[in-house]
Amino acid sequence: MKVVSVRPNQKKNFHIQNFVGKHLLVCFSVVAGLAVVNIFFYLFNSIFVLIDTFDSPWSRRFKIQQDKTPSFSKYVEAVRLVLFNQIVTGVILCVCLLLFTFQLFRLFHHPKIYKHVHKIHHEWTAPVSITSIYCHPIEHAFSNLMPVLLGPTLCGSHITTLWIWACIAVISTTFSHSGYHFPMSPSPEAHDYHHRVCVKNIQHLHLAWELLNVRS
Repeated sequence: MKVVSVRPNQKKNFHIQNFVGKHLLVCFSVVAGLAVVNIFFYLFNSIFVLIDTFDSPWSRRFKIQQDKTPSFSKYVEAVRLVLFNQIVTGVILCVCLLLFTFQLFRLFHHPKIYKHVHKIHHEWTAPVSITSIYCHPIEHAFSNLMPVLLGPTLCGSHITTLWIWACIAVISTTFSHSGYHFPMSPSPEAHDYHHRVCVKNIQHLHLAWELLNVRS
């Protein structure tokens, strides 16, 4: 059997290549994950954008605040901040993988923080679906992205599981901010009421807090 000696620089090159390869895989997973979630976000939200655009008598029957119709300029304003959150804030948080939802909602509604951060999200007293992540970048990072990433990160879930979980979160928050209560769909009325009055029904997923007998 022939013994092949490995020189020190060959070992060094191998470790460098191995290190780069692993980190390229992580970068690919992050970028691919963001692409999957963001594409799904726009595809799913486009349904509600079309509903608002055509404003048919059939869909208007299910609209909660029937006297409020968002203008094209308001949609453009929302999309600008949404894109910033998806591209800039999303990338930073995913790369850092920072390792809490109700307490965060409470925190962002504290008077000293609300006027600087969460007030942006409440500019929409009659929300539309795409404004689910119309918010301050700090809020998007800590209140929207972190809770979704925390579970899969702690459990060491497969990247595909994270993608699916993130898409489920998109569906939930989209319905909560859609402004429509269609038959056989999750009710957004509690969270819509929260946007209207800004003081109650802080969390739009109530099951855990009902089990804990928590009221807000």
